[in-house]
Amino acid sequence: MNQSIETPRASAFHFHAGLRPGSYATNLHGLTSVEAQRGLALPHPTPPDAVYVVTPRPGTWIGCNPCIEPRFGHPGGLPEYCFPHGTEAGTVSAPRPLP
Repeated sequence: MNQSIETPRASAFHFHAGLRPGSYATNLHGLTSVEAQRGLALPHPTPPDAVYVVTPRPGTWIGCNPCIEPRFGHPGGLPEYCFPHGTEAGTVSAPRPLP
């Protein structure tokens, strides 16, 4: 199962060991930076500049929120997945720029 997570490229070094506990992702592909910020109701003042592909290993705990509620001045509405225990090293790709 591949999930995409949008965060700034400057944060790439944080994913070296996998996702941290409590991290979030979405399974939607092809979002622009503004679509991700608005639809995922991201708290950052600027849109994300990169997407990372997360490939969790079998047995990884994943929670699902099928529709993000509005928050941080954004409408939400997209699905998100939570990784309450994070993921293992090697499960997060290098960043790819977002349009």
